[in-house]
Amino acid sequence: MDLKRESLIGLYPEHRWEIVQAQAHREVYRLVCNGEIDLYAKVNIPSGIFSRIRGVFNPNTLHEARMLKNMHASGIPVPGVEGHYRKGSASMLITEAIEPSRHLYEIPAGLQPSVMMDMARGLLLQGFFFTDMHPGNIIIDPFGMPWLLDVYEAKEVRRITPRHVVALFAQVISQYPMDGEKISTYLPGLCPKAGQSSMVRKIQTRAVDEKKRFVKRRIKSCIRAGSFTRRIDTRDYKAIVFKDSPIDIDQIMSGHWENIQQKKGVLKYQAKTQLSVVDEYCVKSYRSSRRFTTPYAMRSWKGLLTLYFNGISVAGPVAIIVYKDQTSALITRILEYPDLDRYIFHAYASLDQRQRFFIASGLGKTIGRMHNLHILHYDLKACNIKVEKDTPGFYFLDTDRVVQSGPISGRLKLRNLVQLNTSIPLRVSRSERMTFIRAYADETKDAPRATFRKVWMSSKDKGIVYCTDQGDCFEEWS
Repeated sequence: MDLKRESLIGLYPEHRWEIVQAQAHREVYRLVCNGEIDLYAKVNIPSGIFSRIRGVFNPNTLHEARMLKNMHASGIPVPGVEGHYRKGSASMLITEAIEPSRHLYEIPAGLQPSVMMDMARGLLLQGFFFTDMHPGNIIIDPFGMPWLLDVYEAKEVRRITPRHVVALFAQVISQYPMDGEKISTYLPGLCPKAGQSSMVRKIQTRAVDEKKRFVKRRIKSCIRAGSFTRRIDTRDYKAIVFKDSPIDIDQIMSGHWENIQQKKGVLKYQAKTQLSVVDEYCVKSYRSSRRFTTPYAMRSWKGLLTLYFNGISVAGPVAIIVYKDQTSALITRILEYPDLDRYIFHAYASLDQRQRFFIASGLGKTIGRMHNLHILHYDLKACNIKVEKDTPGFYFLDTDRVVQSGPISGRLKLRNLVQLNTSIPLRVSRSERMTFIRAYADETKDAPRATFRKVWMSSKDKGIVYCTDQGDCFEEWS
């Protein structure tokens, strides 16, 4: 153990120290006395010359202690500061324990957004700005009171400006999508009534950018060993395994190649890709990518995680494998749902009108939400969508061409919608397709009739192509 850390921990010898979180230069402990959690300790041991210099003169723990004291004095529910200690560049913050408690994300999902917005509004009204507003920093005590933790990224400002309001509320909206009318209820006292509509639009725009930054950080952490993943290196391949998936990669891949050779459990076989089921997993192997390009499975992994971290349903991510020859494989959980085009072709006649419109509107809402998040699936066809019949929920496949970047142009939106429209069996009526467009336009705020007209005119000269249990099917509009 580092001597500085050891000397800091030694200040509380009557407590049992239990590690809660360990990072390279920071550790969090719970301090237990007489069988009860009494205190929490955050110990910082900076490395690097600049971090150590800052640790000597103005450590993060000292700033956090000041913020906690000032917030407490302002009536904001935060843990009390029990002590702050320094040893050279090392420092330790001791706070009271709010126990028993549970994290915000453990309470009913419908209650979480209002708790977050109330906390954000309370901070702003008291002159505090915070750049780390997420559910993991809020706990709920036995009486239902929310408490804010980890405030080292908070600061006091002389005057709360619209910029502060937009930035803080956008952090919440990026995690809990909320309509403009609901957002407006939190603006009194922070924004004149005449400017609320404009501020709501700015909050929603900023929220999309916040979400994209969040997702990019998560994806970056999932292409190497980190909080979400572990890495496996062998002589033949490198692999990233998602979270704690208890898999034997060699056994699963051996089962996959056996499936391909014996033509059993094979869902797809092409020169570029081969897809088979091994136990409860779906394995998709890819041919070698061109030199100096990203392996195909890595592209699919990033696309899959783009949807996953944006809250769009996908097959559960398990692992990615890249071999020395640049061939690669993606492993996901298997989805026991039918492809959308097959379901429509084989089961649509048995559905009543209400069920059909329910599917159309649900899919329109989902695609609209993806476009609002600036997500474009360049291979958006019904055969790449699984449908959970009772919900209905929609799960997206073939994610190697999923991109989240800037706002999607009208041309690309139309291309996406036409691509989907021409992969839906002809038996789906024009009114049902209009239901899809209405639900889509309700999300994107486009004009539904104009959008439908564009999709229809762009589709009518194209054939309809989709898959059935008997093979591919080709239809004409007239």
